[in-house]
Amino acid sequence: MYQDYKLKLKSDLATHRVCLTTDTWASCQNINYMVITAHFVDDDWNLHRRVLNFCVIANHKGNSIGKLLEHCLLEWGVEKLITITADNATTNTVAIDYLKNKMKHWTMAKMVL
Repeated sequence: MYQDYKLKLKSDLATHRVCLTTDTWASCQNINYMVITAHFVDDDWNLHRRVLNFCVIANHKGNSIGKLLEHCLLEWGVEKLITITADNATTNTVAIDYLKNKMKHWTMAKMVL
């Protein structure tokens, strides 16, 4: 059942324009967490929100956040990323810069193929 749902969601994420929201925080036990949520509008103009990843993250450094965002986008097959919304922490600026650099290579690889 989960695999069927995941395949359907991957198909939706590959064919629609996707916006991401993300946040990181530390629990009172000092465990770092990160959540990534995808938002998209389907062909019938229905808004969908799906949590793609909720996980423990080693730290709140920009490169760690960027790598996790990259992994999530690749795992879920997100190709039409429009925006990423995050708070104004400087680590998020580093994460977005990391991701922009990686996505340039994705686009160039597709053009070569």
